[in-house]
Amino acid sequence: MSSPKTTTSDKNIKTNNISTNTTEQKDFSGKNDKFITNILNYTTQHGDELNAKMAQKTLKNAEKVGIDEAMKQMAKDCFTHPTEGSQMSYSDMRSRYG
Repeated sequence: MSSPKTTTSDKNIKTNNISTNTTEQKDFSGKNDKFITNILNYTTQHGDELNAKMAQKTLKNAEKVGIDEAMKQMAKDCFTHPTEGSQMSYSDMRSRYG
């Protein structure tokens, strides 16, 4: 008896879906948008405090400007000190956000 065949698209669906068990999830349409928003939604629920706040901020921003622009802004925000507003080095950013 042979095992059922799995197509490439089936594999992608299985590996790109992240279940977060949340009551409300933000979702945006687009090529990779669903994958990115799944990660952001997961991070808001399961990330440490700093990463969860950054993911929440990015999701709110995505509602206004779209996921691509929100992700660009998140990249800038990651390198800006949250209380001082000064630019952080890569090592400072990594020590803060992991």
